Amino acid sequence: MICYFSATGNSKRVSERIAEAIGEDAVSIEALDPAKVSGVKLSLVSPVYFWTMPVIVKEFLEKVDPKELGFLIITYGSTTGHFKHDAEAILKSEFQSSYEIRMPDTWTPEYDVSDQSSIKDQVAASEKSIDDLIASIKKGEKGNFITKTKSSLTRALSDKAFHLARATKNFHLADGCTGCGLCADRCPDKAIEIRDGKPEWVKDRCEICFRCLHHCPEFAIQYGNGKTEKHGQYTNPYTKI
Repeated sequence: MICYFSATGNSKRVSERIAEAIGEDAVSIEALDPAKVSGVKLSLVSPVYFWTMPVIVKEFLEKVDPKELGFLIITYGSTTGHFKHDAEAILKSEFQSSYEIRMPDTWTPEYDVSDQSSIKDQVAASEKSIDDLIASIKKGEKGNFITKTKSSLTRALSDKAFHLARATKNFHLADGCTGCGLCADRCPDKAIEIRDGKPEWVKDRCEICFRCLHHCPEFAIQYGNGKTEKHGQYTNPYTKI
């Protein structure tokens, strides 16, 4: 079973292509009862957030009891951080093979996804990387093929930054919100509710997956210091959330 978490479609795209190629099921962890992973071979595809795994992935791994581990694939923009180490520490076992695939970085407080020509090139390169990864999996190659890591010395810094970034007070509404409710419906943390026709963040912290920001039809959800509005929206062009 290939389990994945995906906010903008990158990890979903990887999961679906591999599942089709090797004849396995790809299932979002948002729709999966952890108990159903007991006794089966578990493979995982996920983005990296602040040099580690998304909180929703961490909580999922803490509940599962797989028969064995298959492959780990980390989608990333700049580094995979300490994701692999953290995941295997929770599972108390090592993945048979571990891979990285560079894809457009959706953390738009820092990274700009507004240049569509550049994004098209990045997506094309990622599709080629998926081709290579599928070939490796089909050959049965085992080992750690992840190179873009971070030292454990960054742990204290990254954990603190992650905690602060997850505060929902960092989000705000720009002009144009129609109260369509898409953000509330799709939030993996159920951290948004529509009140008086507008979204409100009802939890102190969320995944900061930016699914709400990148999928907003009016691009009315913004975050932080004003850069997100300039840096644009992104969703993987080959799949839908």
